[in-house]
Amino acid sequence: FRGHLTLNFSNDGLVYAADRNANRIHVTTKEGKFLKEFILAPMTGVGGATGGVAFSPDKQQKYLFISDLTNNHIWFLNREDGKVVGQMGSMGDSGGQFYGLHMIAVDSKGTIYTGEVFAGERVQRFVPADSPRGKLLEQLSRLQ
Repeated sequence: FRGHLTLNFSNDGLVYAADRNANRIHVTTKEGKFLKEFILAPMTGVGGATGGVAFSPDKQQKYLFISDLTNNHIWFLNREDGKVVGQMGSMGDSGGQFYGLHMIAVDSKGTIYTGEVFAGERVQRFVPADSPRGKLLEQLSRLQ
């Protein structure tokens, strides 16, 4: 691993590690056997493109939700093959924008929670419109 690392465990027992400086999601078994990796935004410079890792709330956890500290958006990936199926956000301090997007979590209803560092220093909450792939209806709150 080349840098800051966060990880999460899928329902089927796999480990998804975000290696930020390598711009990748590294997938292993709990015993550490390498299975695959997904590269995101390979041209991203210092800071990297992969921060937190969360899963869609469906039983199969079909999608990954990845926070991107440097590019300031959320990536939505197909968990099976790592294909990007969408993204959300841009740099800024308005609702739905990010400045230092670091952490991400998803609850059982698909609500996305994000945490920002640096000048962002806030938590945002987003409610899904009709799918866990990232179509978002609205930002409900901006907490400071």
